[in-house]
Amino acid sequence: MIKKETIKISIIVPVYNGEKYIQECIDSLLKQTYNNIEIIIIDDGSTDSTNTILKKYEECESRIVVIRQENQGTSAARNAGLKVVQGEFVTFVDSDDYLLPDCIERIVEAISNSSQVSLVIWNSKTFGDGDEICSTAGDHNFTGRDYLKYILENRGGTGGVCCKAYNTSVIKDNHLKFHEFKTAEDGHFNTACLKYLDSIVSLSYIGYMYRKEDYYIHSTTKFFKRKDFFKSSVESAAARLALLRDAMQVMKINEKKYTELYYASEYYTFQVVKDENIFHNDNFIDKIKCNKLLLEKVVTLRAIEIQKNIWCKKWLCYIYKKKSGIGLMLWHFSQIHNIKVAIVNTILGKWFPKNTTRGKTLRKIFGR
Repeated sequence: MIKKETIKISIIVPVYNGEKYIQECIDSLLKQTYNNIEIIIIDDGSTDSTNTILKKYEECESRIVVIRQENQGTSAARNAGLKVVQGEFVTFVDSDDYLLPDCIERIVEAISNSSQVSLVIWNSKTFGDGDEICSTAGDHNFTGRDYLKYILENRGGTGGVCCKAYNTSVIKDNHLKFHEFKTAEDGHFNTACLKYLDSIVSLSYIGYMYRKEDYYIHSTTKFFKRKDFFKSSVESAAARLALLRDAMQVMKINEKKYTELYYASEYYTFQVVKDENIFHNDNFIDKIKCNKLLLEKVVTLRAIEIQKNIWCKKWLCYIYKKKSGIGLMLWHFSQIHNIKVAIVNTILGKWFPKNTTRGKTLRKIFGR
């Protein structure tokens, strides 16, 4: 057991042109009921008034450390923060989000009530474009192996780095850092951590408020072209798979079973890539496509989830208005014979009757 008051928590906040929300974010950190914290803010080359705002906080708050650098992206900003952390645990907050007042205190309680904690995870709630709770496994303690199995059984998804507090020694002792992918850098970092985690504490507590509007504002990287996005997605997924397989070997987990599931679950993104002739990683995509039975099983499960999800109605509206990523994914789902009825007919029939303009348009898109 660790004495609660001796645990220092480092909070890393990367920001790029965040003048609109950065004050709300910082104020939420300064109002934490637990005071033994340091706030490391990395200004990643902002060109708005962000720097002026940060200077005011620097002058009056000793717990705030500001690092200024040229614009290099989210990963580089977070890595700059990791180099200077002093706390026993470190967590990350995006500059347009905020923490509830007792968030850090709840994390510290979880750490002090257990021994040799490698990672603490908790829940977030989105706001700004409809409320939604992102759930963890609830109140649960995992061994490293059990946590890896839980991750694998949930299609390899490790989630973002927010809503997680990492034991700093795990990061520093194993020289872990954020890879500079243009997408999914969080997932890559979390996957790299997996084989080094001994004890994980999961909380049902909701303490992180995630702003859903202005989706890209928290990113320190300027918006990049669609081609670069998909190329980076493929590269990132391939890298995560290599890390997952390495972790499975270390933890002595059935590699083949979960590798196939991973390939199948990644199919959705990369089928879009291949069909649009944007980027070809044939070896990776072919391995995904070869598991057709498993693929159809996973897609069927996704179809059931989609039917129950109210957001599907909004996604289909996007198809009607413009070709969004999820719209293209649903289009490709409709090309799989056994899934046509499950997704297209059921959902269109439920929300978009044939006699409506939108219903007619969507049926034309899907060849109905």
